Amino acid sequence: MTESLPLFVVVGNVNQGKSSVVAALTEDEAVPIDSYPGTTQRAAEYVFRGGDRELFRIVDTPGFQRARQVLARLSARAKNAAERPAAVRDFVVDPAMQVEFPDEVELLRPILAAAGILYVVDASSPVEPANEAEMEILRWTGQPAMALLNRTRARDHGAEWRPVLNQFFHLVREARSPGAR
Repeated sequence: MTESLPLFVVVGNVNQGKSSVVAALTEDEAVPIDSYPGTTQRAAEYVFRGGDRELFRIVDTPGFQRARQVLARLSARAKNAAERPAAVRDFVVDPAMQVEFPDEVELLRPILAAAGILYVVDASSPVEPANEAEMEILRWTGQPAMALLNRTRARDHGAEWRPVLNQFFHLVREARSPGAR
């Protein structure tokens, strides 16, 4: 039955609150959450249930580690926009890329299984060039995507994030992690 369920993949940089978002969306206390980076090392799928019914699947992924380098590799594989989704697929199945960029391959693999993307950013940190590379890589997949502004600390850079996110995503929403003040 899970094959026909909607699939969403939660992605973003390390330590942005991705696993906390997954735990909240699935109401699953078994989702591993910790304050140190790198807690999620492998993609893990969870199912949201409404009573006895399975309603959707959601995949928690490791964070982007080297998005700018990955985007450079992808750019060398695609001459134009029409070739970009194929370049991402080729990147994911390339054994050399699996060794060199294991986290990025791990997070892109479930997206290529026709998943919707939920890109989580920590709005308590400023936008960095690597974040723009992450968003561009996600755009290259051709999959539907939305962004979620999360805050893991009291600082607020949301006003800086919104215009950047609006360039890459049609939907931008805000959340607050339990640990934020």
